Amino acid sequence: MVKCRFVRVSLVALALGACGVLGLGASTALAGLDGYSQWIETDRVSNANGAEAHGKAAPQTAKEMTEEELRAEITELWGEDAGKKMHKAKPLMVPYKAKTWATMITEPSSNWAGYKSKAYGVSGATGCIVAKRCYNGDSGAFVGITDDYDELIQAGVDMQTMTAFVECLPATAQTVFRVSQNDRIYVSVRPVGTVLWKVVIYDSTNGMSYGIIYGYSGPEKYACWILETQHYQHAGTWGTVNFSNCNWVSSAGSGYGISAGSGYYYKKIMTTYFGERVEPSGISGGTAFSVTR
Repeated sequence: MVKCRFVRVSLVALALGACGVLGLGASTALAGLDGYSQWIETDRVSNANGAEAHGKAAPQTAKEMTEEELRAEITELWGEDAGKKMHKAKPLMVPYKAKTWATMITEPSSNWAGYKSKAYGVSGATGCIVAKRCYNGDSGAFVGITDDYDELIQAGVDMQTMTAFVECLPATAQTVFRVSQNDRIYVSVRPVGTVLWKVVIYDSTNGMSYGIIYGYSGPEKYACWILETQHYQHAGTWGTVNFSNCNWVSSAGSGYGISAGSGYYYKKIMTTYFGERVEPSGISGGTAFSVTR
C-alpha cells in the first residue's frame, strides 16, 4: 500500500483496442523452498532536494472499466453468484498523507510481511484478504505485481482507514470504496495484451467492486501477497489477517500456488523502525497464510 500527497485523482482516458481476456485455471499447490535470499526492494524515498525518487517513469494512463466489463470479469474470476451480487463502486476522494519510504536491500524487511513468488513464468497475481482494522498504527494488506525495484501494480485494503484502493506506480493511489471488519476482499492483477493491465477488487461480503485497466510497460514481474506498514510508523495491532486463494498467474491464464513452479518464493519478515517484529505463518495448501499481531 503506497500513500501519496493530498491530491484529487483525475484519471486520463486511454484509447484502448480490443483486449484479450485471460482465464484462470485451477490452482496447484506444489512444495517449494521456504527460505531466505537477498534481493533489492526499493520503496518510496526522497532525495536531497525533496523530490521523490520512486517511480521515475512517465505517469501511467488508465481507463475505468464499465459495469458490464467489471461484471463479466468478476463472473469469470469468482463465479456467477459474485457477478450477480456485485455493485460498481464510485471512487472515493480520500486524501492520503505524504510518507517517507525506505530502501531495503536484504531481508528482513522494515515494512513488508508476507510472501513473494519469483517462479519462472509469473505474469499476474490473485488473492483474497480478510479485512481487519489496524489500531495504533498504519498498516495495510495488498495483492500485486512488483519488479523488486520501483514498480508496483496493486490493490488491497488500507487497514487504518478501512478503505479499498487500487494503484499503479508512479500514479497516485486511488481509494475506491469502504470496507468493514471481516469483509472478504478478492483481488486480481493480470495483463491483457502487452502493455495493458487489468486490476479488479471485489468485496464478496457487500458486493462492492471496482476495476481499472492501466497502461503500463515495465521489466519482469513478480507476484506478492503482503501486509505492509508505513516506514517510520508503528505497525499497530489487528489480530490476524488471513490471506487465501493466493495464486500467481501464468501468461496462459493458469493459476499456481505461492510455492509452485520452477524458481523461488520469499518469506518476508518485517522488523519495523521501532523494533516491532511481524512474521507471516507458514503456507497452508500452497495458497493460504496469515499475519498476526
